[in-house]
Amino acid sequence: MREPEQIDNYLRIDSGIREKDEINTFYDPMISKLIVWDKDRNRALNRLNNALQNYKIVGNNTNIRFLKNVINQ
Repeated sequence: MREPEQIDNYLRIDSGIREKDEINTFYDPMISKLIVWDKDRNRALNRLNNALQNYKIVGNNTNIRFLKNVINQ
């Protein structure tokens, strides 16, 4: 797992896991929450897109690809 860099007042990640943690079959489906803010919608969407590009999780299914598709519509 690699999370995007957190940026004060613009990008925050709330997560209960860290790199090299093991997620078993009893995990909560929301293992991490990405919160992005900016002065207008377009800037916030750009920040969100950049953050999603830098979010890497292997071994578990995620909705990252879905979220990228949604924000690019």
